[in-house]
Amino acid sequence: IPLEFYGVKKNRDQVLAEYNLPPNLFYIVTAGRLIEQKGHTYLMEAAKKMIEAGMSNFMVLIFGKGELQLELEKKISSLNLQNHVRLMGIGLMDKILSISDIFVFPSLWEGLSISLLQAMDSGSPIVATKVSGSNEAIIDNESGLLVSPRNSGELASAIIALINDQSKREKLAQGAYSRVKKFSIENNVKVIEDLVLMK
Repeated sequence: IPLEFYGVKKNRDQVLAEYNLPPNLFYIVTAGRLIEQKGHTYLMEAAKKMIEAGMSNFMVLIFGKGELQLELEKKISSLNLQNHVRLMGIGLMDKILSISDIFVFPSLWEGLSISLLQAMDSGSPIVATKVSGSNEAIIDNESGLLVSPRNSGELASAIIALINDQSKREKLAQGAYSRVKKFSIENNVKVIEDLVLMK
């Protein structure tokens, strides 16, 4: 797994300018195909709950393309989220992670995701759903926050908690970076062991 994203945050302002996004907002970012499995609708509902809770200085950026593009566009409109949620299309992962103040992984089911590991490597604080791959990669409250899948209320609460607590964001980001390095080494060792045993 190529993990080479630590340090991309230094490019934040430059990348925001490329996307014509203001630098003074809090960016909640996710990346993945626009399909049911990825749980984007729950992230949108979480954004609505955040607004209802009095949060305003944030934007959710959803990177990816897929069959739910039109449906998600309609949901943004129906929830009146035009100023807080944007579908960004395809993007390069280093640019995506450079502007990720919080990386959210709202999947309903998932194996071990490379994009999740890359987000951990970038020094992004992470909120992810308790699905098998995330449970394997993240230790709750140490290297990320884990919430129930299909639960926009839990998702909103976790994101709000991180927006309001810079030291918590920094702690989880460092925990994620340390964890993914160890995790990557352990997995590489296991792959090598399996190959040796197969001979």
